[in-house]
Amino acid sequence: MSNTPAGHSSLQRKLGPVDGQIIALEPTGGYEWTIWEALDAAGYDVRQVCAAHVRATGVLAKTDPIDARLIADFIAFRPTSGRKLPAKKLRYLNALSTKRRQLVELRKRLKCQIKQHDNDLMVALDVELLELLSRQIRGLEDAIQAQIMDDPQMKQHAKILQSIPGIGPVLCAALIGEMPELGTIVRAALEARGIDGGPLRTIDGVCTARSAAIKIAHGPGVLPTAKDVSVLLEKGM
Repeated sequence: MSNTPAGHSSLQRKLGPVDGQIIALEPTGGYEWTIWEALDAAGYDVRQVCAAHVRATGVLAKTDPIDARLIADFIAFRPTSGRKLPAKKLRYLNALSTKRRQLVELRKRLKCQIKQHDNDLMVALDVELLELLSRQIRGLEDAIQAQIMDDPQMKQHAKILQSIPGIGPVLCAALIGEMPELGTIVRAALEARGIDGGPLRTIDGVCTARSAAIKIAHGPGVLPTAKDVSVLLEKGM
C-alpha cells in the first residue's frame, strides 16, 4: 500500500483495534515519519527500533518480507525497546539541524571545488553560491537557537549541556533533538536505545570533558558518556 493518507487508512483497517499492539518501524531515511505520525495519532503504540539491534540476529538476507519478520520478532522479544514519536517541537528542531548538516556538507564540497577552477566565471559563480550557503546556514543556526530558547526545558538542557567543554551549540542541538530521553529516563532505558558506555563524540573527534567528568563524580580526565550526560541533566547540575 502507498505511503499516503489513503494508504495509512487502509493499513489501520488491516491492523484492527489499537489495544495490545506494538508496531515497530526501522529507520528508512525519513520515509517512515508520515506513517509513524498517522499511526501515533490513531493511538497505536509505535516504536522506531535500532537497525543495528535488529541486524544483530545474524540474518544477512535483505528482502522486505524478511526485514518485516525480523523487526516483528525483535519487538516481540524486546517490547520496551525503541523510541516513541518525538514531540512536534523536537521533530522541527531535528529538521532544522538536519538541513544545516546538509548545507554544511555542500559548502565544504564547494570550497574544495573552487580551488580546482582556473576559470574566472566558474570561480565567481561558486563564490556567489558559497555566500548563499553561508547565509542560509547562519539563518538555520539562528532558527535552531530560537527554537531552543523558546522552550524552557530545552533552554535549561542547553545550558547544562554547553557547560561541558567540547559541547557547543551544534552538538547541543543534536543531543536535545535526537536524544530527548537524556535526563528523563533511567540508565537501563538508555541501554535499550543502544546508548551505553561509549564516549560522546563530535564531528572532529572525542570531546574533552574533564570538568564534566568531575561534575558527575568521575575522576579527572575521564570522558563523559551518554549515560553521564543523562545523569547530569537529571541532577540539574
